[in-house]
Amino acid sequence: MTLTLPRAGMTGGRSADIRIEAPKTGAAIQQLGQVVQQVGNEVERRRLDSAASRLDVDMTRDINALRLEFEEYGDPDRIDAEWAPRVQALKQQYLTGQTDTGRPRVDPKLAERFSTQFDALTDRHAFALGQKALAIQQSQQVANFIEQRHLTVSQGAMMDPDTRNTMYASLDAKIDEQVAAGITSPAAAAEEKLAFRAETERAAARLLIDSDPQLFRDLYDDGEFNNIPAEQRASLYATAGSKIAADAARAQAEADRLAKERQVEIGNELTEATRIAGQGRVYANEAAMLTDDAFMAHPAAEGWAQQVLLRDTMPDFARLTPTEQAERIAAEAARPVPNAEQLKILDAMRAAHDMAKSGWNTDPIQHAQDIGLGQPPALPDPMTAAPDDLIMSLDQRNRWAASLVEAGYLDEPVLFTKEERAAYTKAADPSQTPEVRARLAASFAAATGESALELAEEIGGDPLFAYVGGLMAFTGNEDLARQIFEGQRAMDNEDVPLPPRSQRRQEFFVELSGLFDPEFEAGQLDQVITAADALYTFRARGKDERSDGKLSPTLYLQAVHNVLGGTGNYGNNNAVGGIMKFRDLPTFVPPDIRHKDITQASGRISRMLRLSDEYGRANLDSLFERISFSGNTPSFGGEPMNLQTWYATKLVSLGGDRYMFHYDHPKDGPLTAEGADGADYVLDLRKLLQEFAATPEPDR
Repeated sequence: MTLTLPRAGMTGGRSADIRIEAPKTGAAIQQLGQVVQQVGNEVERRRLDSAASRLDVDMTRDINALRLEFEEYGDPDRIDAEWAPRVQALKQQYLTGQTDTGRPRVDPKLAERFSTQFDALTDRHAFALGQKALAIQQSQQVANFIEQRHLTVSQGAMMDPDTRNTMYASLDAKIDEQVAAGITSPAAAAEEKLAFRAETERAAARLLIDSDPQLFRDLYDDGEFNNIPAEQRASLYATAGSKIAADAARAQAEADRLAKERQVEIGNELTEATRIAGQGRVYANEAAMLTDDAFMAHPAAEGWAQQVLLRDTMPDFARLTPTEQAERIAAEAARPVPNAEQLKILDAMRAAHDMAKSGWNTDPIQHAQDIGLGQPPALPDPMTAAPDDLIMSLDQRNRWAASLVEAGYLDEPVLFTKEERAAYTKAADPSQTPEVRARLAASFAAATGESALELAEEIGGDPLFAYVGGLMAFTGNEDLARQIFEGQRAMDNEDVPLPPRSQRRQEFFVELSGLFDPEFEAGQLDQVITAADALYTFRARGKDERSDGKLSPTLYLQAVHNVLGGTGNYGNNNAVGGIMKFRDLPTFVPPDIRHKDITQASGRISRMLRLSDEYGRANLDSLFERISFSGNTPSFGGEPMNLQTWYATKLVSLGGDRYMFHYDHPKDGPLTAEGADGADYVLDLRKLLQEFAATPEPDR
């Protein structure tokens, strides 16, 4: 509809005519209302469509999220119990909830549509979850069956047949449930029932064969284990037979082993009892052994019984010396027509004598105690004892050991038991400090005097310690011993560069060749050189002139002089003991003899030989006879000693005061002075010095 409004002209003239049309307002308004309604309906429709779309998206998202949550559940009962309440709760959240603007989350106009779609969607999810729950239930049912089957097989193998049958019935019911649930077929169920019975009985059979194969065979014969296939049953039956045979063989072998072991134990005890009876003592278990058939049947029982008889018949036999025992045995053997008991006693005496000799040879201190000769004086720990206590104890033990020698039990004193020897050997070892070793060597010398070397050798171990122990008996110089042991440690640590061992030996022999008797050289010369090496090393430490590794002859020969018991400087006429230059030839001298006394004595003999016409040959021969051990006069190749041979003669030590004369003949080579009897002439050096000390040299 168009509304036209008239307008007046802009110029004067006739005015317009007024025209009035019939009224049409109602129709226009009606038409306008229809348009507005159509527009409003379209707007509402579009709003509802948008809300419905948004609602579908949110609903689908939330229901899917809920479904995913329930997919994580492994318990079908929980799915069944919680799904419906959670779905209803979610639905109510939509129906009663509001948007951010305060409007209902589900428009009332959409409520019916929402409910229909929500229920349809959740029903589809519920069906899928139901299938999952069913699958879980069936899977759990199968799992429960598998677990029960495993328990039936493993535990049923250890049960008696009646209990196994009960377990079979329970498992059969589980299988029937699977058939009813459609999880397995009747045919498969029947095969499973047979299979787990066979498997269970196979396991039971193997266990029984391992523990009691004979019982398995007995049950087998009584009709048990019939669920096992026939071929397998036969194999198990054969296995049981083999096991029975193997067990019997092992049992017999173990019985034999135990019997042999017992025989060894009995033999050892009889050996100990025999040893104790042979020492005149009673073994602690003797009374019980005499009534024990196992002991009396043992091969060693006869020897033991003989020692018991000897102990009871001759109580003093064990305490006789070895020589006295031998004499008693000889007297017993000489008795005419001995009876059987006398023969047993004679055999026992011989066996006891052999045991006694073994005891005296291997551990005399312990053997002396065993046969009742008393307790020896105790020895302290050599590592911790005070020097005075150690010396006193060693002296007391030495006297006690000497008493055994004097009584005829030993040929030479032995001071240590096996255990004590081990402790003293450890104290003398090079791993100990030089101070400890020197103190021990000094204690040996102070307690036993000249026997210190034998005592040091008794404990064995380091040969150098034994040599120093003997040296201490002559010198008593503990500081010298410490220096030697310090040098030994320095040699081991290579603190001082030394020439090769062969070069050091050469230096020694070039200067001192022929100094000792060959027998002495073979036995002790290496110890002398080793001691000299150690002392030289101690004294060469820190000396710059020896840092080149070359040997200092002067320093080395001084060390030799000292380790041979000498004091003072080598080559000086005021020195005592050790080695000296005898007319420019080296000579070994006992520790208490001054070099100048030998020099003076040699000069007196030279003078007498030079003036032999004045002194007379008879006087010279008488002198040589008086200063010899054999009462002879010396000669070389039948020629008496003269001034020429005397000047070229070497004094060769035989040990102690005993010396031989050696002479290098220009034609015949090395000669040894002989006496009139053809034996070697042996000089007594101490007699020589005493001879001239008592006879002043006449003025000439």
